[in-house]
Amino acid sequence: MQAILGGQAATWVIPLESEGGVQLSATGIQYRVTKQDGTELLAKTPLVGYVAGDVTATVTVSALVNTLANATAGRELRMIELFVTTADGIVKVEYSYVIEAEALLAVGVNSFQSYGSALMTAYELPNVEGWNQAVKLNRVNALIAAWRNIGKLHLQDSVVTAMNRLGASQLMPNENVTAMTADEYSTLSLEMRNALSRAQILEADFLLGGDEVGDIRRSGIMSATVGESSQFFRPAKPLEAAVCKRAMRELSAYILSPRRALARN
Repeated sequence: MQAILGGQAATWVIPLESEGGVQLSATGIQYRVTKQDGTELLAKTPLVGYVAGDVTATVTVSALVNTLANATAGRELRMIELFVTTADGIVKVEYSYVIEAEALLAVGVNSFQSYGSALMTAYELPNVEGWNQAVKLNRVNALIAAWRNIGKLHLQDSVVTAMNRLGASQLMPNENVTAMTADEYSTLSLEMRNALSRAQILEADFLLGGDEVGDIRRSGIMSATVGESSQFFRPAKPLEAAVCKRAMRELSAYILSPRRALARN
């Protein structure tokens, strides 16, 4: 699926084929554009310029239709639905693409750090082979998933909490760090924000396949042999939890309920 920056017009050349790959002989076409949730952004309208018998349809979607609801960060899907008139009736052909914000990651929206900051954070962490081998698209997707996973933990800012005991008035805005706005997030201690950034990279690395041994154990395999080298694992599968063990270690000082926050091996 192709992706473009939001807020700009785009022209697509769509093959006129059925779902089974059969070429359609069209006498006319109408089309409409919807979002991923089915919301109609452009009502059904005739496709101007289409010549009967052409094997492709050229559709231009306006910049307005391609505008993101949240221009700060994130993605949305656009679906072009063609209603192709043939001798046998109307056949529906669909074409989808993604529109993206210039910044795919933003604090208070879907990440604890920008992509540039994530590169720097990862550079300073050892043994993140899953991350190092991944392309940018997969890294961004893993960072967003890691942000969501960390949001399942109940956290407290141990530095701020200690300050409160000494009479300071600052309180952590929300135990769920993914529910915070960017302004609320900025009130967390620098130590906690740095820990969250590192944990996000470590969880993203885990999701990108950076835990080969853990993957083997979770699949139930008890031993593995490569050449003359063998590895044997405990028969019990590791416990599943919100985040991986390395990310949990980074956040250990901030977890509100450690007994409930079991980490994945």
